[in-house]
Formats: sequence, structure tokens, C-alpha cells
Amino acid sequence: VALGANLAEVRLLLTRDRQPRVLVSTKFEDAAMTFFARGGDGWEQRRIAQESDNAFLGRLCLDTGGRSHIAYTVGYDGQTRVCRYAWRDGSGWHVAELEGTHNRGPRTSDLALDDGDRPRIACLAADTGALLYAVPGDSGWATTEVNSNSIHELAMALDGGGRAHILAVEPVAADAGNLVHLWQDGTGWQREPVVPLAIWFGNSDWHTELYPRVAVDAAGGAGVPARDPGAQVVDQTSPCPRSPRSHPEVAAV
Repeated sequence: VALGANLAEVRLLLTRDRQPRVLVSTKFEDAAMTFFARGGDGWEQRRIAQESDNAFLGRLCLDTGGRSHIAYTVGYDGQTRVCRYAWRDGSGWHVAELEGTHNRGPRTSDLALDDGDRPRIACLAADTGALLYAVPGDSGWATTEVNSNSIHELAMALDGGGRAHILAVEPVAADAGNLVHLWQDGTGWQREPVVPLAIWFGNSDWHTELYPRVAVDAAGGAGVPARDPGAQVVDQTSPCPRSPRSHPEVAAV
């Protein structure tokens, strides 16, 4: 397939039988998102978001059955900005919008699947830019405010107990901010700074081009997470990071 000059990102995951699943994001006037799957009859192509949606840099995950799940945000000036969740099951593709959410550019939503293949989404609140944690319920998505401060880019992973760890870019001033780690324990959500950031936030309602990643490594015991302020940089290589342990490691590029 011809991708053009505005390629933003390519994400590749493999099913258990080593069949590739690919999410291609383009940018600028071509800001679309396309999914490709390799099967016995060749490549299948599915447009997840059109150019008019202004969507790119989504999160692709595979569940235990090899089915694809994608979280992404859409919308720009003059458009409705919202987080969407797309997934595939035996009947085809489905798309849901998370009401009350917001798009602040790339990396303002992330997705992980728990041990039961249920989606967990980190995203932003429409009115305030606050950090939200969303889980599906019987009557729609249930969202919890994790941090009331306005958030820019973010990343999320689950530990072995299914608890979420979120890394977020939090502005302090026009030219300064913090990289913060937020995590669930038995009492609720906890927060700690990871490192201060000397970064220009520019348009306060758009992205900073700082793209964090977080994973949960195999060091430390299960239960309440251990925190390592000198964490090593790691790459997020598994389809949806999960570990029987609960020691977060982070990277920001």
C-alpha cells in the first residue's frame, strides 16, 4: 500500500500463530488511521478513522484470541474532540465514543486489556483536561477522575493484579512541567513525580510532542507497586503490557 509523505507511525503486533496486525497512522492533511491484517487469503485493509476525523497515533492491542482493539482520539479546531474505542469480534468491527472525553493531540489516550480481555482506557476530560480512567459497564463507560490537573500526553500499563499505572505529562507553567506516575493500590489512586520537564507547552490545548511510555517489569513483588525514581528506560514490546510483578519503568521521548 502507498502511504504517502505524511506517515506518522506504524505499529506491528503478532498473533499467537504469528499473523501480523498493523496499525498505520498518517498526519497533517492526511491524518487517518488504517488497520491491516495478514490472513490465509492475503492482506485485509480496514480504515479505522478517515482523514476528516483528524486522528492518528492510536494504541493497538491484541486480546488472548488474537482480536484487535484500538483506542484513539479524534477532532481538531472546529470539530468535536473525543476518545474512541474500536474493537473486532466475530461479527466484525465496532466503534464506541467515550462521552465527556477530549482530544489534545497524539498520545492523549491509551489502552490496556486485563486478564479477561476487558478494555481499560486512560484519556482526558472534555471540560478540564483532567486525567480519566475508563472501564466498560452494563450501561456504558464508567470514568474515574485520576488527577484533576490538566494533562497532556500519557501512557498506561497494567500490573499483574490488573491495577493501572499511568505516566502523564503535567504542565506547571508555560515552559515547565512534570512527568508524573499515577497508580492504583488498595485505597485508590496515588501520585508521585518522576522528573521535572523543561518543555514549552505552547498551545495549552494541544500536544507537546513529548511521548511517554510505561511498562511493568519483572522486578519486585506483587501487591502495592514498588517505585524506582531511577528507573531504566525500557521499550514497550508486548501487545498490552502485563506482568505478574508490579515494578514500573518509564521512558519519555
